[in-house]
Formats: sequence, C-alpha cells, structure tokens
Amino acid sequence: MGKKELIKRATQLCLAVYRVTDKFPINEILREKLRSASLDIVEGIIYDLDNGPTSESRFFNFGKLNSILAHFDIAARQNWVRDKNFDILKMAYKILYADVQGKNEKSLIREEKSKKTQDKLSKRQQNIIYFLQQRKDGANLVDFSQALKLSKRSVNREIANLIARGIVAKRGVTKGAKFIMA
Repeated sequence: MGKKELIKRATQLCLAVYRVTDKFPINEILREKLRSASLDIVEGIIYDLDNGPTSESRFFNFGKLNSILAHFDIAARQNWVRDKNFDILKMAYKILYADVQGKNEKSLIREEKSKKTQDKLSKRQQNIIYFLQQRKDGANLVDFSQALKLSKRSVNREIANLIARGIVAKRGVTKGAKFIMA
C-alpha cells in the first residue's frame, strides 16, 4: 500500500472520529482525547512514512493506538452513539496500523480471533496453538503427541474443539492428516 493511500486513510479515520465525537457533550473530556489521539496517529504515520520508523516512533504510535482503542471502549459505555460506530473505528484503526507495519488484513483478523478465544482455551489447547505457530508447515497427531506428551486420543479431542472454533484447520485425511492454523 502506498504512502499517499495510508495518509489518506489515516486522515479519513481522523475525520470519522471527529464526526462521531460531534455527538458527545461539548465539554466532555473524551471528545478532546479521542480527537487529539486521532490527530497524533495521523502525524505519527506521516512521520514514519517520511523519515522511516524508529523504535521510539513505533512505540509512540503503538501507545497512541492502544490509547484511542481504550478511549473508544470507555466512550461506547456512555451510550452517546451506537457501539457499532466504535467497533468499526477500532477495526479500521487496527487494520491501518497493520498496513503501516506491513502486515496484511487477513493476519490481523486471525490475531484478533486468536486474542478473543485465547482466554477461553484450555492450557492444552493453548499449547497446541503455540506448537502450530512454531511449525508453519503444520503438524500431525504424532507430532503433537510427542511434543506435548499427550496421548493421540487427547490431542485429537483438543484439536477437534479447535477446528470447531475455526482456529485450526485440517489438511488431508486418515493418519497422514496435518493440522495448520486456520
């Protein structure tokens, strides 16, 4: 994605934040904080694209992104505007940030899905996911069983649950089947 396109998207998001915060009470501090953070993000992206990102600028931009996301969560609870507005803005900012970092949208959505389900997963399931993330070419039941010191039956049960959740995908059939991250 080109530099001009990223700046244009960041500016459009900033304007969207202004439109949404127009619905807030005039003296509300969240109104100013969201507007300020959205402007800081535009400036940070322009700086990074012009000068090349530094570890300090990445930390600053990541901090601003987390700040605006937290402010969106707080503002959503105030019921000044529909929650859907904040959900859309949050996802748009995450995608923009991923694009600036060179990640693609599909990997971002996969990360989001993983974060949402990670706290609901058993320790075994978390270990299976971690193991799969280390092995980009996938793994079979024997690989899991040996690495995690579990029976094939236990591994199969846990993987079946992960497949049903859409976290893991199965490639192939019979004993030679491999499992990969969905």
